[in-house]
Amino acid sequence: MIGKIDEPDVDLKVVIKTYNLPINFSKEVESEVDKIPEKINFKNRLDLTDEIICTIDPIDAKDYDDAISVKKEGDYYILGVHIADVSHYVKFNSVIDIEARKRATSVYLLNFVIPMLPHKLSNYLSSLQPLKNRYAFSVIMKINKKGEIVETTFFKSIINSKARLTYEDAQALLENKEPWTGVSKFADENYIEIIRENLKLAEELSEIIREKRESEGSLDFDLPEPYFIFDENKNIINIIPKIRLKTHRIIEDFMISANVSVANFFSKNNIPAIYRIHDRPDPKKIKNFIIIAQNLLNIPISIPEKITSLEISKILKMVKNSDNEDLLTYLLLRSMARARYSTKNIGHFGLALKNYTHFTSPIRRYPDLMVHRILYSALKNKIDRSDEFLEMLEDIANHCSNMEEKADNAEWDLWEYKKLEFMKNKIGEIFEGVISGFSDEGIFVEIKEHLVEGIVKFENLKIDENRYIAYVNNKMYKLGQKVNVKVAKVIKEFKKLILDFVL
Repeated sequence: MIGKIDEPDVDLKVVIKTYNLPINFSKEVESEVDKIPEKINFKNRLDLTDEIICTIDPIDAKDYDDAISVKKEGDYYILGVHIADVSHYVKFNSVIDIEARKRATSVYLLNFVIPMLPHKLSNYLSSLQPLKNRYAFSVIMKINKKGEIVETTFFKSIINSKARLTYEDAQALLENKEPWTGVSKFADENYIEIIRENLKLAEELSEIIREKRESEGSLDFDLPEPYFIFDENKNIINIIPKIRLKTHRIIEDFMISANVSVANFFSKNNIPAIYRIHDRPDPKKIKNFIIIAQNLLNIPISIPEKITSLEISKILKMVKNSDNEDLLTYLLLRSMARARYSTKNIGHFGLALKNYTHFTSPIRRYPDLMVHRILYSALKNKIDRSDEFLEMLEDIANHCSNMEEKADNAEWDLWEYKKLEFMKNKIGEIFEGVISGFSDEGIFVEIKEHLVEGIVKFENLKIDENRYIAYVNNKMYKLGQKVNVKVAKVIKEFKKLILDFVL
């Protein structure tokens, strides 16, 4: 028996057991970690400890993978993306590496993390902590006013982050306000204004980069995610949409730029590597989506002869700011293929890129750690082009893709359990919702206030072929239709929320 269904921690325990997630590291792994020297050696590394470099992360983050620096030289921006040099500590095929490869990814289960690496590595030695010298792998990009990367250099470095910022405090600095979370740390008070000015330059550069990416067809599925609020006893007390800040976009734009730079280097030099790929969507799924979008938006949308990222981005712009923006964005996202890892570079459809990889999160993603090793070997002119190496990389890529999907499913399952736990205290209450789908069981309705989806059950539901309209006893229901629903029943063990329509 795992526990009683109403215990706050039982959902977490169920998910961990269901997905067979490893909590602890073996004594052998921990012993090897304990042997790692903590002293920083500057030999064969560029000393960047005097540079204005900072990290921007969630409030509760401990594993600081990435740091940024931005400055202007004439008409050019000099963007530095400095990534934790995990490969310095974790050697290929060591005991720690074998365990990390097996896990493939850290798993984030709300306020509980199952790390890919032991805590001493993920939260301390590798983590780019503020005011401490740390090993990094730096990518320095020279970017012009059009957002084009005209020059890139890669090198091992040592950095000393002058600020650990939360996204919220970084946003406050951008808005000429004071940091308020109580979590951010600065080298001293003088750095607050220095960091503020750097962030404003970062915002300026980010907008240029994003404008270029969007003009080329990069897709931004800006869907709200749930933010779960707990009391001191771990009981859930509210679920609200998470706010996406400008500072989230800045970091996203800069990390993509670094990943592209590394991938372009691999592609240009024909270096065997692990790419992050995203296949083209099924044309039939896109056609069905366009039919639904036309009906919901009440405007004609031509079905393109060839499905390209640019054509899809045009449709996303039509959807933007409409009454059904979230629903249509979600339906379009469901029409896309799933991104994965591979040695076969077919490009990244969603980002409209010919070359893309993952380089920026080696503390929590194993492909990034392998990419670090491959890049460093290439910089030393030690490129392994053997069939055996390529075969091994493809095996690692497939394994990591599978483990990433497993981690995502575990996270989503826990979200569902917590949503149902929250809604159990709402039985009998009435909410405004939006019809989000149809099935043989009934009509799905999303309660947008809490990002919770439930079902109104019907036995005689007739659904049209495009799944846009359904009929019950000659009464018509449409996707996107606003309805009032009452919470009727919660069946937590089957992850079901039963609703009734309120007439």
